[in-house]
Amino acid sequence: MAFPEGLPPTTVPVHPNQLYEAAALIPIAWLLFRWRKQQRDDRFLLGMYFVMAGALRFLIEFVRVNERVAGPLTVAHVASLLAIILGLSLLTTRTKGPA
Repeated sequence: MAFPEGLPPTTVPVHPNQLYEAAALIPIAWLLFRWRKQQRDDRFLLGMYFVMAGALRFLIEFVRVNERVAGPLTVAHVASLLAIILGLSLLTTRTKGPA
């Protein structure tokens, strides 16, 4: 696919990243709904979402045509890593319960 009107514009065929991401988000949504039905904690669900969506976006960024800012990494790579770190912190820390 080429996107001559896109940001950034390109007339060279590129990967259909939107389709890759949509296809990969379906099993993530299925897992989240399944865990929700199992009455998993909201903190767990949000943490898992951040980890899985961040990892997915991190991988997809390698086939996107974006400016590299730190070696092979783009700004979206950095944001994805931050989402993964946030998700892991939600999964590994506990909140204080009622006294």
